[in-house]
Amino acid sequence: MLDEYSGYYSEASRCLSNYGSSLAGIPFDARIQAVEVFCLMSISLCKSNSRAVAALLNNDCPTEPITIIRGVFETLCNCLWISSADNIAEQNERVFRLEANTLREIVKEVRQIEKDVRSSSPFWKNEEYEQLKALIEGTAKKCPWLLNSPSNGPFDFKRVPDLASRMTPEIRLRFYHLYRFSSAFTHPTPMMKTVFIHPVGSELPKDEIIKEPLQQFLAYGLWFLKLILDFSQQVFSAYDVEGRNLRDGCYQLLSQISEKGRKNYFSFPDSQRGSQQQRGRP
Repeated sequence: MLDEYSGYYSEASRCLSNYGSSLAGIPFDARIQAVEVFCLMSISLCKSNSRAVAALLNNDCPTEPITIIRGVFETLCNCLWISSADNIAEQNERVFRLEANTLREIVKEVRQIEKDVRSSSPFWKNEEYEQLKALIEGTAKKCPWLLNSPSNGPFDFKRVPDLASRMTPEIRLRFYHLYRFSSAFTHPTPMMKTVFIHPVGSELPKDEIIKEPLQQFLAYGLWFLKLILDFSQQVFSAYDVEGRNLRDGCYQLLSQISEKGRKNYFSFPDSQRGSQQQRGRP
């Protein structure tokens, strides 16, 4: 069964690679066409993630794909959050907020480092702090749209709601429990003792213990990839007619792969209902 999913994810990686290549010659502007650039980044990331899942399954690493699919789910939630905005300008703004939020978290650590270098026994060197500070300053100057306006300081980067708040109610109800479960693999917890240490008296070997939840994650992961391309299809619908035919073919193939991988784990909900707007790109 896991060999079968390895094949599915290898095929998915090729689909995503071909999809992205159809857009390679278009010079997107990261300021004006932020959503397009975000989609290209997401497709490239998902391509690498799919290839990694296939490789891990082929090398008898059954738990690691769960953490990768967790990341795919986060990408999907961001796509759905962006797409639910009322217009293109607001969609671009949500991309900026996602980017700025990461910088906002980095700034918090840089301020801790600043306190350290000013202490009597610093761990950090002052030149290291200055390099980090210059990096933040340069980003703020180069990308002022990532800052709040009016600003509450030189590094007042925008923020986003937490992941659960960015989900549509339907997506949260159906899938957030999977995300919570996967956190046990990204944040080590004694809960994992039944997976990584064969418990005395267990009737199942540890590979069998993880097999069922892993297969479910693999099935859902393929569907998440398909939904990410749903969004991408809308974003790139008006670009490069010849390339669009290739993208349509990739989308159809990934949809078929997702259907094959689904087995009997779940039915396809109308996840796009009320969550996506037509973009009307020129």
